Amino acid sequence: MPSTEAVLNRVLIIDHKVATPDLDSGSLRMVNLIQVLSDLDRSVTYAPQTLGNREELQRLRQLAAELGVALPPERSVKRHIRRSGASYGVAILCRPGPTERYLPMLRRFCPGTRVLFDTVDLHHLRELRQSEIEGSRSLRRSALEVRQTELQLVASADATIVVSTAERDLLQQERPTARIRVVSNIHHINPPGPGFADRSGLLFVAGFDHSPNVDAAVWLVDAVMPQVWQRLPAVELRLVGSNPPAKVRSLQRSQVRVTGWVPSIEPYLHESRLAVAPLRFGAGVKGKITQSLAAGLPVVATPLAGEGMPIEHERDILMADEATDLAQTIVRAYEDEALWNRLADNGRKTASRHFSFEAARRAVDALMQEINSSTD
Repeated sequence: MPSTEAVLNRVLIIDHKVATPDLDSGSLRMVNLIQVLSDLDRSVTYAPQTLGNREELQRLRQLAAELGVALPPERSVKRHIRRSGASYGVAILCRPGPTERYLPMLRRFCPGTRVLFDTVDLHHLRELRQSEIEGSRSLRRSALEVRQTELQLVASADATIVVSTAERDLLQQERPTARIRVVSNIHHINPPGPGFADRSGLLFVAGFDHSPNVDAAVWLVDAVMPQVWQRLPAVELRLVGSNPPAKVRSLQRSQVRVTGWVPSIEPYLHESRLAVAPLRFGAGVKGKITQSLAAGLPVVATPLAGEGMPIEHERDILMADEATDLAQTIVRAYEDEALWNRLADNGRKTASRHFSFEAARRAVDALMQEINSSTD
């Protein structure tokens, strides 16, 4: 039998699918979270609920080898929980679907295992906001059902992980006795790239499987950029990210480049003068913002896109809500070198304090210590 300390140091992560860090922000956070746990001497087993999918198996094995984590010997998460679940001190269940599916099993077969619900973002909040933008009653009903599910999971888990203080406060109001902790996005803080004069163009990074990003791209090109081009006619907008649907691909024109998937975002972070995040609905912390801040690339965003982050307007980022205000703010940041330098410097400092591996290690270590010492 493994010692008590060995069990406490073993972590089972159940994800909704095999992480694809080159495609979406949630996956990047997941692989970086695994790295943080490894840095803290936790032994991690990674078990996406698609474990039995033959098409994903090779990619899963490659990812596990790159991360230095174990995979369950079984081709089924359920079988692994029944056979080996009690050997883990902590199980992290990611997103509502896997949590709803596997939390009851863990309670039944592994009563000593602490269960953490990692929301990634509050799905119901994103869907409620989308229903307001689209005026959809059916989407609102669906969002309210998801809300009940998420609140029940918060109440059932030993702790809940959120990515922002805004979502923590929202959940804490609904479930005052629940243990809710923030573990935000995680990035390497690299040296600054080229300076103001050596950059040009605007960057919108997005995984286009995500409906808020599709809406934002269309709104940006149709409502915001025509006003920017009146002042800056030569500025190129780059829409960079995986799986752009037809309505995003149709935005391609002489001033708009739709790249699709790219093997690395780094060249775009270094060549662009500004990142833009014109989201009108969504939830969680936006990787497109935290990644840009970490790279020293100033960001112009809607207030919703910057929600829940320890960032300040005019210090770390510029924010504006309506299309005209957003366009004017983009032009201002694009032309003002002193402002650009201030935002770039302050943004990197803020990212280092709150979105770095060091910050994540502090947050995760505190949570693990708290969970392991709990007798509740």
